[in-house]
This record gives sequence, C-alpha cells and structure tokens, in this order.
Amino acid sequence: MSQQSLLRILSGESRNVFEFDVIGRNLLYLSIECFVFSGLVLAFETPLVRSIIKTCLDPFCKAFSRSGNLDSYAGSVDSGEDDDVASERLRVEQGNPNDILLIKGLRKVYSGSAFTKPVVAVRNLSLGVGAGEVFGFLGINGAGKTTTMSILTGDQSPTLGTASVSGYDILRDTKQVRRLIGYCPQFDPLLDLMTGREHLRLFARLRGVENSIVDQVVSDLLGRIGLDMFADKVSASYSGGNKRKLSLGIALVGGPKTVYLDEPSSGMDPVSRRFMWDVISSFRANRCILLTTHSMEECEALCSRVGIMVGGALKCLGSIPHLKNKFGEGYSLDLKLSDLKGETVEARRVRQQRLKKFVDDAFPGAELQEEFPLLLKYRIPLESVKNLAAIFQVIEDSREELALEDYSLSQSSLEQIFIALAKNNTAEPKAVELTSIPIS
Repeated sequence: MSQQSLLRILSGESRNVFEFDVIGRNLLYLSIECFVFSGLVLAFETPLVRSIIKTCLDPFCKAFSRSGNLDSYAGSVDSGEDDDVASERLRVEQGNPNDILLIKGLRKVYSGSAFTKPVVAVRNLSLGVGAGEVFGFLGINGAGKTTTMSILTGDQSPTLGTASVSGYDILRDTKQVRRLIGYCPQFDPLLDLMTGREHLRLFARLRGVENSIVDQVVSDLLGRIGLDMFADKVSASYSGGNKRKLSLGIALVGGPKTVYLDEPSSGMDPVSRRFMWDVISSFRANRCILLTTHSMEECEALCSRVGIMVGGALKCLGSIPHLKNKFGEGYSLDLKLSDLKGETVEARRVRQQRLKKFVDDAFPGAELQEEFPLLLKYRIPLESVKNLAAIFQVIEDSREELALEDYSLSQSSLEQIFIALAKNNTAEPKAVELTSIPIS
C-alpha cells in the first residue's frame, strides 16, 4: 500500500477494500498463482514432461555427485549372476506371449550430492510373470522391493529399462497400465471417514466397472474378503487386520490383470493371515500377482516362483523346491536317544559314541552340528543323499539296536537359504557392461 493511500485511509476517507492498491493486488497474484501452480502439478505428472525434466537435470546431478560420473552406476550387470537369473533375462529379451508382466533391464539410481554417493536401488532387473502365477519377492529392508513396486505403478521413473503390462509400456502408456493393475501398498491407503463399502465403490468406478453392477461387485467382494459385518463402518474404526483386508479388496476390485501386493499380511494374526492367503489364491486365475513379503511361510503357501533380492539385484530365481535343492546346505538329521532308567553317565556316553560311529559309517561326509546328552544334530551333504527312502530304511533297521526314541530328516528351509544369501547385502557386486537390454 502506498503512502498516499495510507494517509487517505487515516484521514477518514472511505475506500473500497477490493481496490487494486488495497488488497486487489494480492488477490490478483493469488489467482494467478492458483492457475500457474495447478498447471505445473498437472504438467509434472505427465510422463513426457517428467522425462524432459529428468534429461535436463541429469547433467547437474552428475556435476554435483561426489564421483562426478553416474555412468559407472548404470548399464551394468553382476559378473557373478546366477544361471537361473541369466536364463530369465534371456527369456525376457526373446519375449514370451504368455507373460502378462514383463520387466526389462529395470534399474533405479538415486543421484548423490556433494557429500553422498549415488545409491543403486534396483540393479538391471529382468523378469516375466505369466497368468495364474504368484511371484514372490524376498529381501531384507532396503533390498529394492518397494522401489520396484513404485516404478511398476508409475509412482517413480526408472533410470534405465522399462516394463510392460499386457503389452502396454509403463513409461509411454501410463494411463492404460494403471487401468490394468491393482496395488496393495505397504501402508494402508484408506480415508478415515469413508466406510469399507464406499472405498470399494469408489475404486470400482475408477477402474471402469459399469454403474449398473457396481453395487453387486462390491457386495460380492466384501463377502470374499470377510468384511460383510464391517462394510458400513468407517475405516478409522477398523482393526489393523481389517484395514489390510480392505486394502487387499481395493487392489482386487474391478478384476485387474496384474496385482501388486506389498507385504499384504503384515501385522495380521495367524487366523486372518491364513484367510488372506486363501483369498489371494482364489483370485490368482487369469491374472499375475507380484508379492513382497518377509514371511517364508507366506511364500511357501502362495508362490509358484520366488526371487531373492540382495542389494537391489536378483540373486536367485525359481520354485521353492528348486531353490532348496540348489542353495540348500543338505539335509538336517536329528537323532534322539531313549532315556533309559537307571543308566549311568558312562553307559549313556558309550551309546552316544556308538550312535556317532553308526552315522559316520552310514552317511559319509555327515557333519556333527550340535551335541547334547541325548540328542545329536547332523548335516548331511546333498551329494551323500541319493535316495531318501534308503536313509529311512537304514535308520529303521538299526533303531532298536541303537535305542533311538525319535529321529527326523529335513531339507534346508527357505529361511536358511534367504539368510545365507542376505549376508552379502552390503557387498557391492562386480559389474560388467550390459549391451543386450533395450533401454527406453
């Protein structure tokens, strides 16, 4: 406000508050900012504009990076890549019409600053998931699972590579892709004042379900996910388990071709978790499901194939029995001696030594892992086991002679394999140039 205007007001002269030199100027600027910044938000959400901005900013990211060069963080694969992962990469490059979800050389690098190095979150991931398949992503926190999900949903842009859903590219055809996917994020995307029925009705319409059948689709889905009793209560009143069920229902409403489930059963009790597994299994037909989880039991219950991510890279890939046979450390054999009444310590020690000699003779290469007064735990290498039935027969034939109360033979668990591979999470893989992956 000018000095003259202020003097006129102080002298008692009547003024219109909307005049330009009173608050009119501020209102005009506010209106202009409203349209300008709203337009900028919409523009930044357009894939073409985001690509142009990324291209313009890349030189500055390189200049202010500690290394001064991001090229060393892009366009390379691990020289020690597992043969199953390499075979999957080759299969993806050749193309497979049965794959609904196709990921080609996906890579995400977060640019560094003057004080930090660039961080590679996803390292040249190539994967194909077909109809009726549930693919499980395993990995510790920070392995790159959620970043991969964010890229596949269009929330983030990849540094290199691309992916497609039913032939639609996630970079060029973002709108079409989002019509074909359902996403259950790690944290519930619920509106506290909306009921469960209102949530599903809203997302059903966003997915293009016809208005005439929306209510029927929503009612059927509420029954299948077990929320009939709570359908008309606001989501803020839901328990943690019911919130996860509703988030799963939002991902499944409208029958999407591809479903991404980011730790869908986290925080649920065992009964609700088992119910959710049944729901997911019933929806797997004619669609592909990508599942991230920390639960080995969940993987074994749902997944037809599993991939373990370490440091952003896929370290192994295949069915659970295949991974156990390939990466397992053999079989675990537990032998428990009977507790004989009146037996002296020396007699028990003699029986234990006789049992050790029996194992050494019957199973060459067996390694004693743990030893207790009445219990021995052995690890038997895979190469020493040619026929599981023969092992049981040998032990049964000598069971009475050795006075065995009980014994068990088990294969290495998926959890043991996961822990063994995740130990190298902080190691930076040696890289070689990648030339065969198409970049979009």
